[in-house]
Amino acid sequence: NAKNNQLTVSGLSDKIVYNKIPMKDWFLTINTNNKQVDMSTGFKQVDLADSIYVSNFNFETHANNNKSDFLLSWDNNSQRKNSGEIGGNVLFTKNNFDLDIGKFLVYAEDSLWQITGSNHFIIDSSRIISFQDLNFVNNNQLVKVEGRISKDPKDQLLVNFQNFKLNQLNPLLKRNGVDLQGTLTGTLNFSDLY
Repeated sequence: NAKNNQLTVSGLSDKIVYNKIPMKDWFLTINTNNKQVDMSTGFKQVDLADSIYVSNFNFETHANNNKSDFLLSWDNNSQRKNSGEIGGNVLFTKNNFDLDIGKFLVYAEDSLWQITGSNHFIIDSSRIISFQDLNFVNNNQLVKVEGRISKDPKDQLLVNFQNFKLNQLNPLLKRNGVDLQGTLTGTLNFSDLY
């Protein structure tokens, strides 16, 4: 409705295949009203690998001017809990894309991972990505991401692991015949990633 500056878009598909990965029962709705854009999209299931899939996926966002809030959720309805809710805010400025994660509740094989710290990262117009105090915790396990990714080889991205149980990665590595065991404590330093 051009007279009232309103737009409504909706779409459905039983199956979409991208890069040989099938997505089942996809949907999309977009509504605009009073300078606000509301969007919801998702699908019933996508099979990523042999035993790795995501079900009941939904992404919602509400945008107004240069601000947007979002909620990403999924629930595999599996015997062991594999689900998540990730929400936050995005601020778009002339030079930056500023993401603040306010909610991070991810269950992987009945194990709850949460986020603590400032949970913030910025992508600026010169393609520098800055991570500030991004901490993922599960009981006594910690994965902390901090630093910068840029064209400057002196900039570093640090990923710190404390008591990280390696067997949590096995579902992702199953198809390659890899079976990890043990606990990882230490820091990975990345530089010159461009």
